[in-house]
Amino acid sequence: MAREYITLMSKTGPAAPVLFLLGAAPPVRVKGLGQLEIAEAVGRFLGPVLERVADVSLPSESELMARLPEVFCWISWPELDGCVREAAATYSAGHPSGDASVQRIAAFVQNAIAWHA
Repeated sequence: MAREYITLMSKTGPAAPVLFLLGAAPPVRVKGLGQLEIAEAVGRFLGPVLERVADVSLPSESELMARLPEVFCWISWPELDGCVREAAATYSAGHPSGDASVQRIAAFVQNAIAWHA
């Protein structure tokens, strides 16, 4: 995760960066280390990754660690499924064909979520 974070931060420019974890809420699985909180998963490898990258335009390691809460976001598969179900149940296009289209798309998304979950 440290590599992905550094890559994101090196390409951000003036934009507000977001690293979105789809289907995985903390703690996250890290190969060979089990499940770790995001700060630990990034912090374990951030120093060595920064050294390899050697990009002087990047913030310091401590500044990058401090920005983790504003950059990382996530949603689990069950949470996403609930959001899709709620949206589909409450949305009204005002026309039967529009409503049917929304229901079909919601069902497609729910099937994809079930497959991934």
